Amino acid sequence: MGVENSKFINQILADSFFAEKCNFSALQLRKSDDMCTLLQAMMLLDNKYKEYEYSSISADETMRYAAFIKNNYSYEQQIILTTILDYLNEAFTSKEKLLKKINIPMAVMMADIAITKGIKPYDFHNWFLYFFVARKGDYSQFCSSGSIKKEKVLGRLNTMQDHFMAHFHIEDLEPVKEVIEEPVDEETLIEEEKELETVIEDEEVTALDSETSVEEDIQIEENPVDFSEEEIIEDAEEISESISDEIIPDAQEETLIADNLSYVAEE
Repeated sequence: MGVENSKFINQILADSFFAEKCNFSALQLRKSDDMCTLLQAMMLLDNKYKEYEYSSISADETMRYAAFIKNNYSYEQQIILTTILDYLNEAFTSKEKLLKKINIPMAVMMADIAITKGIKPYDFHNWFLYFFVARKGDYSQFCSSGSIKKEKVLGRLNTMQDHFMAHFHIEDLEPVKEVIEEPVDEETLIEEEKELETVIEDEEVTALDSETSVEEDIQIEENPVDFSEEEIIEDAEEISESISDEIIPDAQEETLIADNLSYVAEE
């Protein structure tokens, strides 16, 4: 990708949004999945603005893209990307578990639209969380096996964009063009297997961490110690977070739905 691009990309990965707000596991960071995710987002932006053609967002495809932008990533492209990431960094004030590898490129593309439409970062943040309550089922069908395929990528983008337009009462956006599914070649199948293995490994690590946390808390209950009320509340919150399988807690869902119903009523 060239020396200058490497410096540019490494700086972005070290900055607050990717380093503090995005939700990458230790395993994913060891595998440089954060860099792969950033390159995927850059590739989608270049498809939008430069008509760069891609067949999928697999690791091999992103590496081809990285070779393509060697000495070929303009200052204008850098400004578009950094403006979007600064916007997202303002929108999310702390680590957000929904900012996972599969969702980050989508967040980048939607933030690009939000900026052009004058949507405030705070409102974008609330919409993003609400989207995974309101359209979780529709979106999830494009996140299963083969999620790196172009048609699955565009399916996720379309689902998000449709909800974004309805939520903010925007009528002048063109839908993301659909792609006719083509036969999968051997290389893509290998990439999908790697992607599935990563998901399974991450889930196993998360499950192990949860089991360890629960066991530790059981031991604490068997050997009671005087705790302050504040410490008990903090421990209870940690236990709840460690064993939760839901993307967004029910209480947060109710709050988000109430906030958005209020937003629609005001409109």
